[in-house]
Amino acid sequence: RMERTDGGEPVEVLGDIEIVDDFVAAFNEAPPDLLVTSGRTNEERWMLGYLFDGGRVVVGEAGDLRGRLLDGTEVPIRNPGPMAMLGAGSCLLGFIPGSEVLPLAFIHDAGARQIVGYASTTWHGAGGWDVYRRFLDEPGRGTLSEAAWLAQQELIRRFAAEYPGVPEVSTEGFDEREVFEFQLAVAEATGVDRREDRFEDLAGLLWDRDAIVLLGDPAWPVRLKTSPLPWTSVITREGDRLLIDLEVHAELVDGPTPIVVLPERIVPGKVVEGEGLGVVSTPDIVFLPGLRTRPPGTSFRVELDAPLERGPVRAVEIDVETRRRVLEQVAPAWRPRLRTVFADAGGNETELLRAIREVTPSRRDSMAFLIANMPPADRRIMTADALLENVELAHDSFDASPWRVGVPESVFQEAVLPYAHINERRDDWRADFVSRFRAAAHAAGTQADAVRRLNRLVYETFDVTYDANKRLKNEQSPYQSIDQHCASCTGLSILLANACRAAGIPARIAGIPEWPTGDNHTWVEVYDPIDGRWHWIEALGGGAYDEGWWVGKVRGLAAEDSNEARYRIWAASWSRPAGVPNRFPLWWLGSDEDPIPGIDRTTDYAGAGD
Repeated sequence: RMERTDGGEPVEVLGDIEIVDDFVAAFNEAPPDLLVTSGRTNEERWMLGYLFDGGRVVVGEAGDLRGRLLDGTEVPIRNPGPMAMLGAGSCLLGFIPGSEVLPLAFIHDAGARQIVGYASTTWHGAGGWDVYRRFLDEPGRGTLSEAAWLAQQELIRRFAAEYPGVPEVSTEGFDEREVFEFQLAVAEATGVDRREDRFEDLAGLLWDRDAIVLLGDPAWPVRLKTSPLPWTSVITREGDRLLIDLEVHAELVDGPTPIVVLPERIVPGKVVEGEGLGVVSTPDIVFLPGLRTRPPGTSFRVELDAPLERGPVRAVEIDVETRRRVLEQVAPAWRPRLRTVFADAGGNETELLRAIREVTPSRRDSMAFLIANMPPADRRIMTADALLENVELAHDSFDASPWRVGVPESVFQEAVLPYAHINERRDDWRADFVSRFRAAAHAAGTQADAVRRLNRLVYETFDVTYDANKRLKNEQSPYQSIDQHCASCTGLSILLANACRAAGIPARIAGIPEWPTGDNHTWVEVYDPIDGRWHWIEALGGGAYDEGWWVGKVRGLAAEDSNEARYRIWAASWSRPAGVPNRFPLWWLGSDEDPIPGIDRTTDYAGAGD
C-alpha cells in the first residue's frame, strides 16, 4: 500500500514480501477455473509482485512447473485442471521458443487447456486488457477465445479510426523483444515523431495486434456464468435490412467498445439509422464505439443495409446437367434428400458429387446414405477423398469380418459406415485404426471376444487413460484423446466404437445425458448377429457384454420412464428422418448447434436382464 505523511512523498509499505508460498498452497489445494496474470513475466518465469520480488513461478530443471521461494527453495505446482489462463498484462506468456517454457509447463502440470497471452514483450497492453474487460466485465456474453478474437478486431478498428491514412507496419521480421527497433520502423514509415503523445498508441496498437495469441483448442467453451450485462442487443431482419435494438444498463465509458456478433455473415452496406453511434459494420460483427458515452437507461436502434452473404464462390460452378447425371447413379429414394444436401454444401458440392461419382458402383448406395444424412456442418467441409476412403475401408472391413452374416444392411449403414458419432471433431482415423486393430480383432474366436480384446488393445496402443478433469472436452475426437493420453467416458467410448467399426463390427455410442444427481455417462453398444441384439460394454472397463458399474443404476432409472429427455437412455444414430428427429440431448450442445439424431433406448434398458 502507499502511505503519505504530513504532505510528504508517498511511501510504499509492504507486508510479507514473499507471497509465492501462499500462491502455490492455494493453487494446489483449490485449483482455479481461471488464472489471470499480470506483472513481470517471460517465457521461463513469472515474478509475483510488480515493484517487488515476492517469489517466482518458474520452469524447473526437469521442465516442470514450480514455485521458487526467495531462498531458492522450489516447490512443485500441480493442478489436475482443466483451467484457462489469461495473461492480461504478462509479457511472453504465449511465447514458445522451445519445450521447457512457462506456457507448456502450465499446460502439462497445471491443467491449462487454453492460454491467452502475448507472444512478445508488451509495453502497451491494449490487447490483453481488452480481452480481460470483454471476458470479465461482460460475463457470459462470449467465450474467452471469442473475447480474444474480438479484442484483436478492436485493435484493427481503433488504428483505422484514430490514424486514418497512416500506413500500417507489420511486426514480421522483428523478434519478440525488438520493441525499440519496431518503434523506429514505425516512426520512419509513418513520419510520426516518437516524442509525440500519439506515437505510443500508434505503435502500441500495431504491436499488440500481432502479439496476442491463443494456445489450446479455441473451440473449448470457456465461459463465465451469465450475469446482468452492461448493455444488450436484439437482432432482427426485414428483408435486406438488419435491425439491432440496443439498451444501455450501466456506465460503459470505461468498458470495452461494444461489438455485436452477427448470427449470419452479411454484405455491409450503408447505415440507415444510428449513425451517431459511430457504427462500423463488417461481414461478421458490428462495432458501436459511440454507445460507450450513452447513459444507462437509454435505448437505440441501428438499421443497416445488410443483405446476407450468399456463401463462398464455388471453385467450379456446377451445371444442372452435371448434377442430374450424378443423381441418376443413385436410387430414386435418395435424390430429394441429396438435392437438399447439395444446395446447403455451397462450394463443397463438387466434393460430394465426386464422392458419389467415383465410389465403387456396388457401394454407391452406402455413399448416398452417408451423404444424405450428413450433419449440416459436414456438408461444407468433408472432402471426396475422405469420404471415398471411409466408404471403401468400411466395406472392406465388414466384408472380411467373420461375423458379418446376419447383420442387416441398415445396421451396417448406421454403425459401421459412419466416420463420426456425435459432434466430435472430424478426424481421418479409419485407415490408421484398420491397420492397427482389424487383424487382431478378426483373430478372436467370437465377436464378443474380439470386442473385449479391442477394449484392452486400443487404450494400450495409444496409452490413453480415464481422466475427466485433464481431458480437453467431453466429445473428444480420436486423435484429441490420443494426443492428450486421456479422455472422459465419452472420448473413451468413441475410441472403442471406432476400433470396432475399423474391424467391421457394428458399434455406436449410447448413454444417459444426465443422472438426476448430476453428471452423465456414456458407453458403447455393439450389435451381435448371433442373437440379433444390441449389447452394451463399458469402454476401458475390461468386462463382458452387458456388464458395468452403472447397469443397476441405469435399469432402475429406465424403469421410472421419465418424461424428461435428459433422464432417458439414448443411442446415437446417423440417419436423419424427415420432420423433427429425436435428439440425443447432450448437455454440452447449444440449441443452435446441429442436433444429434438419437434412438430412445429407455424401454430396452428397463427390461434388460429379464
